[in-house]
Amino acid sequence: MYTAKHNFLKTGFLMILLGITITSFAQRGQGQKRGAMSEGPYQGECVIPDLTEEQQQQIKSLRMNNRSQMQDYQAERRILRAELDALTRGSSYDTKAAAKKIDAITSLKNKMMKQRMEHRDEIRELLTDEQKMIFDQRKAKRGKGFKRGNYHHKNCDQPGAGEGYGRRGGQGARY
Repeated sequence: MYTAKHNFLKTGFLMILLGITITSFAQRGQGQKRGAMSEGPYQGECVIPDLTEEQQQQIKSLRMNNRSQMQDYQAERRILRAELDALTRGSSYDTKAAAKKIDAITSLKNKMMKQRMEHRDEIRELLTDEQKMIFDQRKAKRGKGFKRGNYHHKNCDQPGAGEGYGRRGGQGARY
């Protein structure tokens, strides 16, 4: 015989258990976050082994320049998308103007892709042959099961290095 009190207690217990389970899954991966130039056993760009202080400083400088340029591109892209949305909504729907905005967005994406490639090449120029091999392996691994988004700089020798999780609002720089 179950009473209302037993049902209430069971429901409460299940809600608490469900809450604990959800929060434990939400916290997964917190320990993996570390910057590309973090201190400790994993130092350097994508944990490339044997980076000198000079290489680290040059890479850091390149990253800062690239990040500022990308932020400018991303701000411009957000503006263009907002303008595109305004052109394709409501009674002011304008197909020709929208097509021009789409062309502008595509052109901007092209510039961003070229900037990423140039940045990657600039970093590669600073590396030794062994470091280049590891740097290139990271890019190859990234294509396998890579989820768009936050790229956590992991040890490139580890299985699954280069995998990220969901993109929206991410800060991951791609090289």
